[in-house]
Amino acid sequence: MPNTQYNAKNTAIVLCTYNGEQHLQAQIASLLSQSCAATIFAFDDGSSDNTLAILKAHESEQFRIHQNGANLGYVKNFEAGIACVVAEQFQYIALADQDDIWNPDRLENGISAIEQLPEPEIPLLVHSDLSVIDGRAELIAPSYFKMRGYRVSKQRKLELILGQNGVMGNTILMNHSLAKLALPFPEDLHVHDYWLAVLSEIYGRRLLLDEPGVQYRLHEDNASNKIKKLKKSKTNPFQLSTWKQLLSRDFRLPFKEDSRDQVIAYLLDNSTLPDLTEDDRGILQHFLRYLRLDGSRLSLSRYMVASQYVKPGLGYRFRFVLAMLLSNRYR
Repeated sequence: MPNTQYNAKNTAIVLCTYNGEQHLQAQIASLLSQSCAATIFAFDDGSSDNTLAILKAHESEQFRIHQNGANLGYVKNFEAGIACVVAEQFQYIALADQDDIWNPDRLENGISAIEQLPEPEIPLLVHSDLSVIDGRAELIAPSYFKMRGYRVSKQRKLELILGQNGVMGNTILMNHSLAKLALPFPEDLHVHDYWLAVLSEIYGRRLLLDEPGVQYRLHEDNASNKIKKLKKSKTNPFQLSTWKQLLSRDFRLPFKEDSRDQVIAYLLDNSTLPDLTEDDRGILQHFLRYLRLDGSRLSLSRYMVASQYVKPGLGYRFRFVLAMLLSNRYR
C-alpha cells in the first residue's frame, strides 16, 4: 500500500511515450506499485501502435493522459510534460521512460532524500545508478555506471557534470524550483537530463543515491541508447571503422557533436537565469574553448583530463589525448 505520508497531489510522474506497446505495461505496473502515492501524467507523442490503448486502460484521476497534436520528439515531449506539471504546482516531479521498470521504493527514496535537506526550496535533483536489463527483463549488468565506466561523484563537481555527466533522466526526481528554472529548454537540446543536471549543479544541489532505483531496459528500439551503440562505446570510444578513416585521421571527440556548445553559450549569455559565480563562469568558458577547439590542443587535452570532464581510465584518456592531437575531423 502506498505510503500516505506523501500526498499524490504533491508528486507527479511524467511518463513520455511513443510507440512503446512492447514494454509499456510492465513500466506502468511498476509506477502504480510505488511505495508512495503520485499522480501519473502520460504524454504520448503521436503513437501509431497500441500505446494509447494501454494508457487509456489505466486512465483515472491519478493517471492522466495527454496526446500531442504533432510529434515533438522525446526531448520536447519531456519539456511539455514538465511544463504541464509545473503549471499545476506539483512539488516533486519524477521522469519516466516507457520501457523501464521502477523499483518499488524509487520514488519514496528520492523524496525522503530531498526532505532531509536543510534547504528543500533550492533547485534540487536526485538521481541514482541503474541496473540494466534486456528486452526480456533479464539482467545484463547490476550497475550502469560500472558498465559505462562512470565514476559519478556525490560531491559537487561542475566539470564532471558538464562532461561525462552520469545523470540519467529515467532516475531523475526534482523539485518544483528546478523544474521551473529549467523552462523553457534551450533550442536544439540533445537530451533533457543533461540540461537538468547542469542547472542543479550550478544553481542548486544534486543528490546521488547509493542504490539503483530503476531497471534500465536496453534494446534496439531505445530512443537515446541502444545495446550495440553502448557496447561499441565501451569497447573503444574512438574506434575507426575503416582504413579510410584512419588515413584521414577522422577521429570523433567526446561532447563535440551534440548540443553542449549551444547549451554552454546559452548559460553564459542568458540574462533570464540567475547570475553565475566567477568560478562557474570560468569553468563554462574553459569547457566552451574545448568544444570550439579554441587554443592549443595539447593544453586543452591536459585541462580536460585534469578537470575530470572525460571518463577515468588510462586507456580511455590515452585515446582521448591521441584523438585530440591527431584528428582532422574538425579542421
